[in-house]
Amino acid sequence: MDAFTISTGVAGFLSLALEISKILKAYVDGVKSAPEEARNLLVEVTALCHALEQLMRFLRKDYKGNFAETSALVVAIEACRDQITELYKKIEKIEVSCEKSKIAQVMERLKWPLRKEDYDSTISTVQRFTQTFQFSLTISNW
Repeated sequence: MDAFTISTGVAGFLSLALEISKILKAYVDGVKSAPEEARNLLVEVTALCHALEQLMRFLRKDYKGNFAETSALVVAIEACRDQITELYKKIEKIEVSCEKSKIAQVMERLKWPLRKEDYDSTISTVQRFTQTFQFSLTISNW
């Protein structure tokens, strides 16, 4: 698999991760009683977005080789894409829906969609992906 193809895939789920950041930021800013977990998740997803942006730039500009489908980086990218997709499905619930009444919108938006176990697992996984991608860039002297 060539680096440009991989970077295109990264760009796709990077946009989803950026959307998660946007939703979390609006939630934290708009809900005064937003749980600390929302703030922490926002920080971690933002850090992941930064690492993904750097990885994408590296793959597009500086890496000239190919990756095996089973390479650690390809596997990590695919797993991260799956995690971000699942997280988006949960987080999008706090985004205001135009089809519901104002009261229903407020009540639904106030509810934090992640249980403690989901949050703990998600935050740990997002941190691991960020570290993996940063480490990959470090060993590539980038």
